[in-house]
Order: sequence, then structure tokens, then C-alpha cells
Amino acid sequence: MLKHLRTFDIKLGLGTHYPEIVELSEKENWDIDFYMACMYNLRRGREGEQSGFITGKNKSLIRQIIPADRGVMLNTLKKVEKPIIAFKIFAGGQMLVEREEADRRERIKDAYNTIFTALKPDDFAVAGVFQKYHDQIRENVEVLNEWYEEANRA
Repeated sequence: MLKHLRTFDIKLGLGTHYPEIVELSEKENWDIDFYMACMYNLRRGREGEQSGFITGKNKSLIRQIIPADRGVMLNTLKKVEKPIIAFKIFAGGQMLVEREEADRRERIKDAYNTIFTALKPDDFAVAGVFQKYHDQIRENVEVLNEWYEEANRA
């Protein structure tokens, strides 16, 4: 399939929730240009199951996240020379659900610090937002600006 896609003269990326897939791709030298890497494996235990978001079957706001997932993925990505797009840096919002503002802001800042210091200069991260309960865009930008100022003072 990759060989066929190369005929279109486009950049090819591989998106995954699993560090093992990145490792396999690197080991087997798959013909891709970049990785899209999820910082948390929100599919753990649900492999092969269609997304509840798509089916509408799972209305729960809270999913189990494993905090160590982020470190495992980032350690895997340190071995990769290809560009990285890190996504679900807030575990799809799961690390922020039902948290007070001060706790949310600290968790957001910790995610920025951990991820931005681990990625290479040409990599980047994607932060999704869900505006239903509060202004996440404003909050994320404010915390990013705080983090940036603190990081540049150090």
C-alpha cells in the first residue's frame, strides 16, 4: 500500500496509539515520512472495537488512562529521526475531567513541559479542545504562555 501511495507524490505518515508499532516500523524500515504518535493508549483493552465516539454507544466522559503511557511513547520517539506529531497530549481531555481550575492548569503545564522538552526541534504537538464545560482554548493558551515564559527564564 505504501508503494502505491508513493505514486501520488505525497508525504506519508503513520498514526498510532502503540509505541510497539513505531518500533516495528523503524525496525522494518517502512517507507513513511513522519509519525503521528498518541501520548496515551486510550484504546487499551478495546483493540478491534469500533470507537464509542463513532457509534454513540459510550456516553461516559471518563476513560481509564495510564499515566506511564506518555513516558513510554516519548522514550520510543527519542530513538526516531523522522518528524513527530504528538497528539492527545492531554489524554483526550481525560487527565483534566472533573478537575478544579488550579489542578487543570498544573496538569496542562506539566504536559507541555514533559512533551515539549522531549520532542525534537522540528516536531510538534496537537492539543484538542472541548469547549462545552469551560473555555479550554483560552485556558490552554494562557498556560502555554506561562509555561513558555517560565521555560525561557530558566
